[in-house]
Amino acid sequence: MAPSTQVSGLSLPCLLLILLLEIPGAGAQEFQLLQPQGAVSVSAGETLTLICSVTGLVPVGPMKWFKGSGSGQLVYAQVGSFPRVTRAVNGSSTDFTIRISDTRPEDAGIYRCVKFEKGSGADEEIRSGAGTVVSVSGRWPLAIPALWIGLFLEKVLIAAFLLFSFLSTMSKGPGVVSCTVAACQRLRLCLCPRQETSPRMHLQ
Repeated sequence: MAPSTQVSGLSLPCLLLILLLEIPGAGAQEFQLLQPQGAVSVSAGETLTLICSVTGLVPVGPMKWFKGSGSGQLVYAQVGSFPRVTRAVNGSSTDFTIRISDTRPEDAGIYRCVKFEKGSGADEEIRSGAGTVVSVSGRWPLAIPALWIGLFLEKVLIAAFLLFSFLSTMSKGPGVVSCTVAACQRLRLCLCPRQETSPRMHLQ
């Protein structure tokens, strides 16, 4: 068996290993972006979880979530305000899973997790997830603008009726409140105090 070649006190295999480790990127695991969910279905009002993670040597730059094709609609970025969207693991450099709370029918669509690399100018997209198709079943009532307006007007009318009744009572003196059964039923309130029915007054 031939002896190992010695170079400056080091064997040739050791020298080759050192040179290999000094090469930039040599031996480093290749960067990968993982978005494993092909499709996700949630009911309106539930919390939607979208999974995304990275492995290997992660380039310096932000990670963002988009909805739709192309540049799409920005759903989440590490900088900015996104009221219904939160990170599942805050501060993680490998897990970029997000949660969207209080889902609505308009949240349905294709979501992509995208990695950008910071450059001298604008950030450059270097890797994108396969995409997750999200479907939202059911109906989210408060998503209907007309219902919001109706609820608001109902509260205003009730408040106005109560104020009018109070002012009328104050002007007529304490203990005097007048209202009709029909008005009480329309407002879903019971504003009429119990009174003894006189022979001249009979409510149908």
